Amino acid sequence: MATENETAPASHQPYVPDNVTMPEFTWSAVLLGTSLGLIFAASSLYLVLKVGMTVSASIPVAVLAITLFRALSAAFGFRRATILENNIVQTSGSAGESIAFGVGVTMPALLMLGFDMDLPRVMIVSILGGILGILAMIPLRRAFIVKMHGRPGQAGTLLYPEGVAAAQVLISGEKGGTTGATVFVGFGLAFAHKFLTIGVNALKETVAAPIHVINRAAVFSADMASELLGVGYIIGMRTSAIMMGGATLGYLVIIPTLFFVGEHAAVVIPPSSEKLIRDMSIGEIRNNYLLFIGAGCVATAGLISMARTLPMIVRSATSGIRSVRGGGGGGGVVNRLDNDMPMSVVVLGSLALLVVLTAFLMTEVGIVSAVLGGLLVLLFGFLFVTVSSRLTGEIGSSSNPISGMTTATLMVTCLIFLGLSMVTPHDRVLALSVAAVVCIAASNGGTTAQSLKTGFLVGGTPKAMQWAILFGALVSALVIGGTLLAFNAAGTVYSDEPEYLPLEVLPANQPPTSKSDLDSLTKKEKYQGKDYLVMPKSQGNLKVIYLVEPKTGKIAWVKKPIVLTLEERQRLVDKETYQEREYQILDTRREFFTVKKNDRPELVKVPEGTAPEGRFLVDSATGQVVFIKDPTIGGVINEHNGTKTTRFPAPKTKIMQIIIDGVLTLKLNWSLVLIGAMIAVTLELCGVSSLAFAVGLYVPIQYSVPIFVGGILRWGIDAYQARQSAAGIQAAGDDPEARARAEIEAIRKSETSPGVLLASGYIAGGSLAGVAVAFLEFMPSLKNAINLENVIEPLGEVANEIIAVVMFALLVIFAAIVGLGMLFKPPEENGDATAPPPGQPDTRIEA
Repeated sequence: MATENETAPASHQPYVPDNVTMPEFTWSAVLLGTSLGLIFAASSLYLVLKVGMTVSASIPVAVLAITLFRALSAAFGFRRATILENNIVQTSGSAGESIAFGVGVTMPALLMLGFDMDLPRVMIVSILGGILGILAMIPLRRAFIVKMHGRPGQAGTLLYPEGVAAAQVLISGEKGGTTGATVFVGFGLAFAHKFLTIGVNALKETVAAPIHVINRAAVFSADMASELLGVGYIIGMRTSAIMMGGATLGYLVIIPTLFFVGEHAAVVIPPSSEKLIRDMSIGEIRNNYLLFIGAGCVATAGLISMARTLPMIVRSATSGIRSVRGGGGGGGVVNRLDNDMPMSVVVLGSLALLVVLTAFLMTEVGIVSAVLGGLLVLLFGFLFVTVSSRLTGEIGSSSNPISGMTTATLMVTCLIFLGLSMVTPHDRVLALSVAAVVCIAASNGGTTAQSLKTGFLVGGTPKAMQWAILFGALVSALVIGGTLLAFNAAGTVYSDEPEYLPLEVLPANQPPTSKSDLDSLTKKEKYQGKDYLVMPKSQGNLKVIYLVEPKTGKIAWVKKPIVLTLEERQRLVDKETYQEREYQILDTRREFFTVKKNDRPELVKVPEGTAPEGRFLVDSATGQVVFIKDPTIGGVINEHNGTKTTRFPAPKTKIMQIIIDGVLTLKLNWSLVLIGAMIAVTLELCGVSSLAFAVGLYVPIQYSVPIFVGGILRWGIDAYQARQSAAGIQAAGDDPEARARAEIEAIRKSETSPGVLLASGYIAGGSLAGVAVAFLEFMPSLKNAINLENVIEPLGEVANEIIAVVMFALLVIFAAIVGLGMLFKPPEENGDATAPPPGQPDTRIEA
């Protein structure tokens, strides 16, 4: 059997040679890595729900591993951790971030499809996806990590940039040159700033400036979010600027244009079915029009990114098959650096996954549909893990288009289901489950490849690393599901406000309102071609809306929540207890589907356009629709009982729901979706990557602004440091190898600089503070006790916005100081990083 040393490039020598043994897979390393992985998983979950993106956790985890092990050694006299133990920490720790991304992108779509996001489903999908990603990557390691190792620019090589950077961090730490103090400081500052902003409400979260020179609908707004500042610094100027371009088009071009046209339109413009554009808020214009344009742009951008990699898909699949064929024969002693999990684990594990997944899906659909779903998972799972692993090697895990692969999987699955007439509500869940497992597998497969590259460079044992990431993935999968559910439950509200409920309009048998009441009414609404004043009132325990004639004060109409007939109530199967009372559930997001045998009969019709689609609680005795249950993720109620609620747009999750509904129901506003698709095509024709632009177009503009600020800051600091690195590159002369080494060293310094570490701390601190504040909803007395909103309110709107901007600017300035090396300058390494120490192997990394 060919060993790794035989197939690897002859010049490669890992930091720890094959014949050296030292502690590696220790429980202290695995537990520390898993714990750090859970922290970054919660951070990633927060980010993916807020802006639809995450950043790689491998480098900050590696830095923290070195720092924490040093601290424990100094404090308690423990032996110093080896470089291979630190490698196990970063390997097991990076699994949490990748699984959190896959779970956050897909599983909340259950809520948007009208189903419960139950814990067993989320956990099983997470576990199966995580395991599949690792199993599929095992036979690809030799092909992608070993055989395709080489220098930048060399044909047929995969560089794995973040894997190389993590290896450099570990080697630097072995020489005494890496410290995690910068990460901890960034974490503390960002956590404090975020908690002051949304925890105690001492600082304004969003600052807005209307641009009336365009029109009333043009508003520039920005979130003072430390975690998004860190994201912008990590992803850099190029991506953040493209994302800001999408936000500018959406909120300063499309929405003002829609308002300009609608301001003079006397009719309702679809897909809105009730309200004129001139009567809409900016949020309502976004939800009715821009959301579908953005969805079309995101979906098309994902498909284009997939189409661009089709040749790579073919090559990757071929390489994977060859690797599997070449890895099964021969005997002899297996070197430590060539010791993978056996292929029997891959084959038997895949079969076990198919059986478990089929059994799980059979709880929702028949055995034929369940087997079909399981086979689609294996097919797309192995295909896209191969693609993800290779793309990670070329462009890095942070730029890996996992959402594009998920979109392609979901689109093909839905088309297959449509052809087989599998269009019931539970078939929707089956399609989502297939896409979710594949998404998590592809995400974890790319992360596994990145970690294996790090181990290849430092001399880690592949089998130990595969077990470490498997352990980290399993623990993360078990915990992330509960975190997601608790996170969503924390901000879920039950509202009886009529504007959120399905309403019927009836003639009002009420006396005219008094002149004083009439004078106090300002809000207007058009009904049957006439303008009325809106007067909210209560009829007993029921809230209603009266439509009042402006001149006479006559109460002409009453809008009240609908009452279901006994026959309609008998069609409702699901029930829920709220405030110690049981209600029936009416979910309007399932009503479009044909009812088939053994399917739940949900055919209750509600007046179109009178309420957002959602889950409503119905009084079992009277049939009265009483409440809407509005979740944290994808919810529409931004204020409840005078308190601002936490809401997350979950942009990429919403795309999953739109694709499923659009394909399986054939009912979607395709005009707006196709307009968004054409925007993505136009950008690609101009040579601009459309995926980042599409995300900026979809999410609220206030999220793109701090990301853009972080990108500008990174651009300025990199430009300053580039002048210093240019001298080293120029000194290398015309020697291609020397120039390549100098260029890689410049990239390493940029990617592992104090500024990047501080930004990682900003991301973790701000995100985890957001998670902590969300959980304060479970402790309303504590939340109210620390609320300082009434204290700062007398200062006035303008003063509070200025204070918020100044505090955010201080975070930016501090990041600039750290990035320029004025604070937290990395300590010098003990040894020459450009030549092997006496008696030691060559530590210079060739990728």
